[in-house]
Amino acid sequence: MSTQDPRALAEDILDGVGGAANVTSSAHCATRVRVVLRDESAVRAETLRALPGVITVIRAHGELHVVTGEGAELVHQELELLTRRPAGPMPELELSTAVLSVRGLGSRIVTMLAAVFTPVIWPLAAAGLLKTVVVVLGELGWLNPEAGTFTVLSAVSEGIFLFLPLFLAVTAARRFGAQPFTAMAVAAALVYPSILDLGEAQSHTAAPTGSLLGVPFPIMVFAASVIPILLVVFVQAWVERTLDRMLPAAVRSVGTPLVTLLLVVTGALVLLGPMVVITGEALVALVVGVLESTPWLAGAVLGGLWHVLTILGLQWGMLGTIAESVGTGIAGVPTAATLPAVIAAAVVAQAGAAGAVLLRTRSAARRKIAGASSVAGLVGGVSEPMIYGVTLPLKKPFLFGMLGGAVGGALTAASGAAAVSAVPPALAGVPAMTAHGSAALLLGGLALALAVGFVPTLLLVDREGPDEDPDAEPDPEPPTTTSMSPVVTPTPAAAEQRGGRADTPSMVEVMAPLPGRLLPLDAMDDELFADGTMGPGVAIRPVSGHLVAPVAGVVIAAPSGGYAYGIRTDDGVDILVHCGSRTPTLKGEGFTPAVRPGDRVEVSQPLVDVDLELVHGVGFDAITAVVVTNAQDFASVTPVAVDEVEPGDLVMTVITGEKEQPADQADEERDAGAQG
Repeated sequence: MSTQDPRALAEDILDGVGGAANVTSSAHCATRVRVVLRDESAVRAETLRALPGVITVIRAHGELHVVTGEGAELVHQELELLTRRPAGPMPELELSTAVLSVRGLGSRIVTMLAAVFTPVIWPLAAAGLLKTVVVVLGELGWLNPEAGTFTVLSAVSEGIFLFLPLFLAVTAARRFGAQPFTAMAVAAALVYPSILDLGEAQSHTAAPTGSLLGVPFPIMVFAASVIPILLVVFVQAWVERTLDRMLPAAVRSVGTPLVTLLLVVTGALVLLGPMVVITGEALVALVVGVLESTPWLAGAVLGGLWHVLTILGLQWGMLGTIAESVGTGIAGVPTAATLPAVIAAAVVAQAGAAGAVLLRTRSAARRKIAGASSVAGLVGGVSEPMIYGVTLPLKKPFLFGMLGGAVGGALTAASGAAAVSAVPPALAGVPAMTAHGSAALLLGGLALALAVGFVPTLLLVDREGPDEDPDAEPDPEPPTTTSMSPVVTPTPAAAEQRGGRADTPSMVEVMAPLPGRLLPLDAMDDELFADGTMGPGVAIRPVSGHLVAPVAGVVIAAPSGGYAYGIRTDDGVDILVHCGSRTPTLKGEGFTPAVRPGDRVEVSQPLVDVDLELVHGVGFDAITAVVVTNAQDFASVTPVAVDEVEPGDLVMTVITGEKEQPADQADEERDAGAQG
């Protein structure tokens, strides 16, 4: 950025995008201000590009990117003040047509679910395996359910599932721009033991068990819910932003969380909860009614949609009906007692799909979670790790699992198999389900559910690359020539001369900051890097997330998200290392920085550790750009021609000094000087 005043530039940008009222949200990267707009037709792109201090303007991922170079953070801070919104990370989802369009909404939801689950997926998988062991030992009679050991192991294995909303509240808060600890306080209130007790009592009575100011309302069990808590945190983020604009600064620190807790918690209990309860009860009545008349049809619908209902938090009414039916004895075989067999088909089908991913994927991270979670699902009936860590992020396996659940559910419902006790909906619970009905049809239904989930996934789902985004485009072919012509970036009008460059020409060697495959910059899906706007350089598809300094110098830029680092060498060469193109929306999640602006670094000194599993798990690419942002000041920038690099390998050379003019241009200038 030039010496343009950040406040004045922010005002000009707002004027160019249609005013503050047109800005839904904003954020910044190392070199650009990113805004989401209500009406994109109001943007005057040419006016923005002509502003002093603006390099270019592009549209990407439903956002408008105003590239200012250095100083983007200062411009963004002024922009936030002008729009009267507290500075901070931009929520991933905003109520705007640009982001929540109908087209691609499903993919956005899946991406969001994968993002909020990624940080907790491994503890879920570990607890799921332990829960499976406890279930099997209990079914075999080797572990007494009345013993203290059983109680302790159950608490260890089931605690994270029961209080899952608290964990998701933190990750969702980061995603939506809410305060994480306020989100935890909201979730804690919703799973408060007394509230859970009221929800338990709700399943045994037709009367509402909740009451607020004398007005009764039905209680929803938020424990282990997913979508409900995400909706609650999304609303919390909106409430907090609204309160921050309304409340005086003197009371904002306490007033915002206080009012947020009261409004969000009571709203979730009194408004959202009853809607979920009423919908769930209607579904229970419908399923049980159809089971009595057409068992196979009810089994197909419930088996196919079970995990969708679980994600939406609508499964609790059905589970309460199951618990009540097996608790009253099985002499008359209540219709609801056949539900565990149907749910088992849904779980087994998803386990089959996860097992196919285990055999097919080339991603080591996905293979690990698929192996652990498919065993926990198939044997112990633990669905969450395999759903949120394997099948749902890949989309197609989840759909094949739904199909397998529908087919298997139809057969298991038709078998008449009924549970004689509360059992896990998986293989460990089969012995308790075979006391009634046709055991052969039950086992056949479960086997078919497993096969329908497994086979299509194995044959039809695209293989993932080694720890890469499964939806990423194939790598462009690397350069095949033994040498490359020097690359010089067209000089941006707003670029300013950097200080500190040596007077005499020298050669600056730029090393690889991380191991991987060397690619041309157009491999990036970010237009600014791909078309050379940010400067000439190279891209690297990493195989490790340990990122080191490619040159020696001073860190002049390091956004708080940890995804980018600008380093100025002693010769005045500015090197930008940028990991991924959409990684700023992670708001630092998965990035562990080792340096700060102003630090002096040497070649191969650690800059940041990147959790590539997390980045790829949310559907983002981690291709890392290494560019010279002030190349217009130097004679040449020349990338090397190699395929694979390790940290410290040469990837680019920069020759400082003035650019050589073409001979004919030099002659013309000399003649003009002689005539003058």
